[in-house]
Amino acid sequence: MNEVGYRVWSAQNGKNKKVVSDNVSRLKRLERELGQINIDDEYKKDQCHQLLSLFDNTGKNPEMKKYNSSLPIGKYYLSTYKHALRTYIEYLKSI
Repeated sequence: MNEVGYRVWSAQNGKNKKVVSDNVSRLKRLERELGQINIDDEYKKDQCHQLLSLFDNTGKNPEMKKYNSSLPIGKYYLSTYKHALRTYIEYLKSI
């Protein structure tokens, strides 16, 4: 993940600094919890479609079960991780 570029892009687009910081934390946790993936590499591979599919049905799906993670599966809070990922994808599309 290109944290510096994402933070600069977010600031240029008027994003709240606290929200950006929270998103960065969530994205780092996603990378760590899903087996040390790199979101930039996932974007190059399939524009993060596979990652986004993990959030279907609030994470209660066969794909998410493949990962032994402590993400809040089945809880509404998981949507904040999906939102962080979608925002980062917006950044990647813009560069």
